[in-house]
Amino acid sequence: MSRHPDPTPATVKELYGSSSHCAAPGCDEPHYKRDHSTGGLFLNSTVAHICAASPQGPRFDPLMTPEDNRAASNLLVLCLLHSRAIDAQSDKFPVETLAQWKEDQLRQSGGSALSDDQAAEIIAASQPMTFSIAADVINVGGSWGGGGGVIGRDAVGGPGGDRIYIGLDGRTPGGGGGALTGLGRTPPDAIRAKEGRGYSYGLDGGTSSFGEKGSAIYIEARGGAAAGSPYEIRRVTDGLRLSILAACNSVEIRDEFLYILGGAWQSVSILNIPSEVHLALVVVIEAGGVEVGHYSLEASATGPDGSPVGERSFPVVIEESGDVLRIARSVPLTMRVTSYGLHSVTVSSGDAVLGSIDLAVKRTTDAA
Repeated sequence: MSRHPDPTPATVKELYGSSSHCAAPGCDEPHYKRDHSTGGLFLNSTVAHICAASPQGPRFDPLMTPEDNRAASNLLVLCLLHSRAIDAQSDKFPVETLAQWKEDQLRQSGGSALSDDQAAEIIAASQPMTFSIAADVINVGGSWGGGGGVIGRDAVGGPGGDRIYIGLDGRTPGGGGGALTGLGRTPPDAIRAKEGRGYSYGLDGGTSSFGEKGSAIYIEARGGAAAGSPYEIRRVTDGLRLSILAACNSVEIRDEFLYILGGAWQSVSILNIPSEVHLALVVVIEAGGVEVGHYSLEASATGPDGSPVGERSFPVVIEESGDVLRIARSVPLTMRVTSYGLHSVTVSSGDAVLGSIDLAVKRTTDAA
């Protein structure tokens, strides 16, 4: 038996016109929410079936006709969290319980009239999401420095790794893009980046994500590991220290010398928010006494309220341990600024914070 047809736009308009918030008892999540940064409305709900439309779905009734299944009496409007909860824990939400929710929702007031476009959006958003994977590895991102790929509506692709150009031997070590394979792996034919820009290793590909952290559905795909490492296993350590961490206009590392233009920013001025601020970080790592190996570090930024606004992981390879070992890196970091005020940039290895700096983000007209 095939899936029953979707509700009609007229039925969806009826459901939203007769209710204002989620049908779950005690939940006052509205059907639409307002984005305070843009002022626009976004969908915060979905049309849920009391008896599923698909034979494989929860509470499916084989005796129900297609028209009864798609009728308003078999449908209720739920917030995104509760719509997933009733299907994921169907044994806790029998037909009788949802029918009572439906009855209570009909007593709500404050419904709103939908446009044809809004009704179509709700029908599309209420479709079940399924994945059919028939491979061991599915790469959804660019590779060798390409940007992170995405799966799903409204997904966000992570930034690609640092591009390191073709060396004299014709090979191209560089950062990998996002991939749905957990932590990415170095391409098998990648070599160490001796001819790469600034004699540095490629930066890791960024994270691709779908959904919102903390919500019922959130998928995160870490970017591919940067090419150029002879080690398979990334390690973290609290033995590293930073002697320099600064934001600059530009950084170049050549012949073991640092060339810095416009170093040690204390503030940055932008005209409007939200906006992206691109930093060139110079990081000098003191690695004396640390064991030989390949270590994972992360540069991250937080806003005035402590929320994350940017991150970029990068590798540090220690080929030979010694009492004095100094490693210079140039790390690009993009901050997604949504408010003015004091931001913090931190470099860490696992849970160990190696160093941090403060950076004031000012409105252009307020700059001194």
